[in-house]
Amino acid sequence: MYNRKKILIPFILFILIMSGCTNTTETVEPNTESEKFDEDLLPMAKGEQGFSLGLYNNENIESKRTFNISSNNFTKNIVFGNKTSEKGNFKLLVFNHGKQIEFYMDGKEYTYFDFTLTANQYSDLQVTLKDISNGFQSINYIVIREPNLAPDNLENALVVSQLYSIRVNLLKNIKTIPKEKPNLTNISKTNKKSKIHGVFVSELASPYTAWLKENISKKTDILNYNIVYGNKENSPVDFYLVTMVNWNQVPISDKQLHIYDQLKVNEEKSIQGKLDHNLLNKEKNIFVTFMLPDPYKELPDKNPHGAIPAMSSIRTSITQDHD
Repeated sequence: MYNRKKILIPFILFILIMSGCTNTTETVEPNTESEKFDEDLLPMAKGEQGFSLGLYNNENIESKRTFNISSNNFTKNIVFGNKTSEKGNFKLLVFNHGKQIEFYMDGKEYTYFDFTLTANQYSDLQVTLKDISNGFQSINYIVIREPNLAPDNLENALVVSQLYSIRVNLLKNIKTIPKEKPNLTNISKTNKKSKIHGVFVSELASPYTAWLKENISKKTDILNYNIVYGNKENSPVDFYLVTMVNWNQVPISDKQLHIYDQLKVNEEKSIQGKLDHNLLNKEKNIFVTFMLPDPYKELPDKNPHGAIPAMSSIRTSITQDHD
C-alpha cells in the first residue's frame, strides 16, 4: 500500500547556492584559524550569513583546479564554514566522474564523512584520494546540509537540497583531457515542454509533482520513479546523473550505475529509474538524485571554476511497511 504526500509544482527553477568503509560523525572543535578563513572570504561575503567552501593546500588557498600528477595519491584541504547563527550538520562526499569514491582522512577510509559545526565555525578537512588510475579523473567534492532530514514541506525541502561543491581535474601521466567521452544514455526521452532546470524526481504518473514521501509494501520488489532534468542555461551542458540511498550510491536502473547525457539550451528530458527495495533500510530512508555537470570541461588557471555547480533533486523519505 502506498501513502504519498504531494505538492503540485507547475514550474521549478533550481538555483543552488555554491560557493566497507568507515562512516563517522564528529563535532568539530572551534578552529583556531577561523579568523584566517574569515579573511579569505570574498569581500561581498564578509559579514553575510551563509556557508563557505574553499580548497586549500595545507594553510594556503588553492586557486588551481587542474592538476597534472604522477603520484597515486592526491591530497587537499576542504574548508567549509558555517557562517550562520545556528548549529548545523553536514556531510562530505566525493565523486569521480559518475561514481562515488572512497577517500581518506587521518589514515581512515570513508565513503562519506559527517561533521557538525556550531555558529561561525569552520571545518578544515584534509582529504586524500588514493590509488588514482592513469588518465583523466573528474573529481567533485560535495558538502550537503542536514543529511538526516527529508522535510515533508516544499520550502524546507528546497533549503536542504542545496549542494556546495568543488570540482577539480586530475591528469595523471597525461597532458590533456581526452576527447573521447562516454556514450550518451539511450534510455531517456525528450519532453515536449521544458519546465525544469536541474534535476527533479517524481512518481511516474506525476512528473512535475514533488515526491516528498513514500511508504512501500513488503511485497514491493522494485520502486519505479521518474527523473526529469532540464537546462535553462545559455549553453548546452553534459553531465552525470547519480542516485543515492542514505548517501550511498545505488544503480539508477537495473543495468546502469549512473547515466551520462547532455542537454541543449531549453531542452528537457526524462528517464524511468528503478530502485530495488533490497537497497533500503527497514526503517526510514533518504533517496536523492544528483546532477554532476560539465565533467569534461577544462578548468584552466585563468578561469578555474565551472559554470554550473552540482545540483540535487528534492529528497524523498521512503519507509517500508512490514505489517
